[in-house]
Amino acid sequence: MLCKLCTKYFIKEDSFANLFDFESICNDCKKQFKPKLNYEIIPIFSGEIYYFYLYEDMQLSLTQEAYLEKYINILYNQMLIKNQGYDLVIYLDDYLFNNLEEVKFISLGYVKIFMFSLTRKSLETKDIIL
Repeated sequence: MLCKLCTKYFIKEDSFANLFDFESICNDCKKQFKPKLNYEIIPIFSGEIYYFYLYEDMQLSLTQEAYLEKYINILYNQMLIKNQGYDLVIYLDDYLFNNLEEVKFISLGYVKIFMFSLTRKSLETKDIIL
């Protein structure tokens, strides 16, 4: 079978128990791309940004990102579990990360901001003091 993440061929052991179970990623990618919930609390002028992400400093291709977005529900569940009365929820993708000036404009006056993304974006290099 062809792995959807690394595009390498892999062999799956067939048995009667998994006869109709078609795996789409290889064992190496299962280990490498296993989601782990990470978070940072970033102080800003008007309050705090609670920044949650699943993967540390990874550069994902578009196909990898599209496949791994199925794990975004982990972040949604975290938002519901830790519901602390967030004023604003922001999904930080590559476009928004490159245009953080728009985020600054939108988030003026909000105290508790829940921000999440698949991969960690280095917000310390950006001017996000609101």
